[in-house]
Amino acid sequence: MINLREILMDELNRLDILKNKSVEFLKKAPEGSLYITNNKKQCQYYWRKSKEDRHGVYIKKKNKKLIWDLAQKEYTLKLLTKVEENKKYIEKILNKYNFDEGVQVYEKLNPLKQTIVHPYVLPEEDYVEYWYEYQKNEKEKLSNKIAKRYMIEDELEIITENGEKVKSKSEKILADKFKSMGIPYAYEQPVLLNGYGYVLPDFKILNKKTRKEYYWEHFGMMDDREYAEKTIKKIENYEKNGIFPGKNLIMTFETKQHPLSMRIVSENIEEFLV
Repeated sequence: MINLREILMDELNRLDILKNKSVEFLKKAPEGSLYITNNKKQCQYYWRKSKEDRHGVYIKKKNKKLIWDLAQKEYTLKLLTKVEENKKYIEKILNKYNFDEGVQVYEKLNPLKQTIVHPYVLPEEDYVEYWYEYQKNEKEKLSNKIAKRYMIEDELEIITENGEKVKSKSEKILADKFKSMGIPYAYEQPVLLNGYGYVLPDFKILNKKTRKEYYWEHFGMMDDREYAEKTIKKIENYEKNGIFPGKNLIMTFETKQHPLSMRIVSENIEEFLV
């Protein structure tokens, strides 16, 4: 689901970066402006130090920095004007646009009428319940397409707080962390990667606020050469199927000497999931 507020906030941040960069340059830029004429197919450069200076002082071509600074100044001033305009438009939208209108309309209905209508936009709690049910049904439907080597052995006794069997202590740590923070997740939810087949990402996760889905893969044996090579191949196939690290794929890594970092886990959760 596209989150308009998130997109607008990202654009506002981008414009702020442009504004700051422009302001910093203008603080050091020379006074006046650049005037260019084309005399016998050769450019001649003049420095207008004020608006009253119609022609300006001739600039020798070897003074490239001054020529560049003056030209850059004109560009930067025009860009800054547009940036300021667009910032005002976005800020106005963020202040006035009701991003949760569908949920609010439903929640304000008479409770008796809520049981009758089918809302187009579900409240967060209802959406999470629907999401869990959908993941469960999809997993059951695709279970016969999953290679046996991916199946969890019955004798495994690593159990999460949600009562799921997982394949490693690190997966349990991650699952329990998601549960403690109220982050909806599905363990080893099948996904089809064209050119690779069905795979079972460690976790499929839902950001409740944005309703955007992510896959979280923990690669826990990176000091094993064969495992590391398979990991690279798997990541490449994720990317070929539009699942990119830093976009909708979160990855953590581990070796015998470097165990799972909870600091990195928390930073990823903060960045993508809450």
